[in-house]
Amino acid sequence: MINYFKILRPNNLLIIALSQVLIYVAYFFPLLSCDKVTLSNHLWVIFIVDTILIAGGSYVINDIFDHRADLINKPNKLYIGEGRLSPSDAKRLYGIITVLGFLLAIYIAYRIEKIHLVMIYPVAVGMLYYYSSRWKKIALVGNVVVAIFCGFVPGILLYAEWDHLLQLRDDDLQTYTFIIDIFTAYIVFAFMSTIVRELIKDVEDVIGDKAAGYRTLPVLIGTRYAKYTIVFLMIMFVCSFQLWIGSLRQSAGHILANIIIGIFVLSTLAILFKLIVANKKEHYSELSKWMKLIMIFALFVFLCIPFI
Repeated sequence: MINYFKILRPNNLLIIALSQVLIYVAYFFPLLSCDKVTLSNHLWVIFIVDTILIAGGSYVINDIFDHRADLINKPNKLYIGEGRLSPSDAKRLYGIITVLGFLLAIYIAYRIEKIHLVMIYPVAVGMLYYYSSRWKKIALVGNVVVAIFCGFVPGILLYAEWDHLLQLRDDDLQTYTFIIDIFTAYIVFAFMSTIVRELIKDVEDVIGDKAAGYRTLPVLIGTRYAKYTIVFLMIMFVCSFQLWIGSLRQSAGHILANIIIGIFVLSTLAILFKLIVANKKEHYSELSKWMKLIMIFALFVFLCIPFI
């Protein structure tokens, strides 16, 4: 039973759930007021559960398709195989999660009287399925897809409340502009940091990916030139911090915000230096962990901004 739990990556799901809950608590409830959100009452909780089911299902299907490569890349972190879940058990779990999530999506769409929005669910699940089965094996394509979905986590909440945000634009343009700007800054951050981390992980896993027949960027052009690509993207990543500064320019805490952005920049430059000198699998594993820490810190900052 514990293997069913582990394959869902409960720590990652907890971070996703908490981030979405706190987005409502920090942004939508106080700025739109509780009685004016689209997903009022219990619907926002169900919506977050549905998002968690999409994420959990993506972990399961990814492990199913990645099993051969994972035997080499991370033999100590396998969730499918002897003494663990069988492939059929994993597929059964994926099917249950997917169907349950679709039923919740239908319920939410029916309750908010926008039944056409239910199509977002199969599109999201379908893209993640094709990511695991095909796209992640193609240079950059898989990296871009997973980066889009990391931006999707806060972006889908913004989309869910879009009608009321448009109403807010008419009532309070300054607050509306603040929400749009800060969400844009964070979504771009989530996208850029994810694509950088995914490429670092591709370099880390190049041996297993090559053996499994994947055509990731390091497999195609070598780790040296893949490094150059990551360096270029990290420079763009640092430039994207300007969006944070711009969104907080009118904030009373803009000085503190600038200090925080400075921490982001220095941390990214430190990772860039470590990337340049990296030449072992362990080095790239460490870089991946540092990128994850920056992403978690950025989420914390994003959720604290309304209180600055």
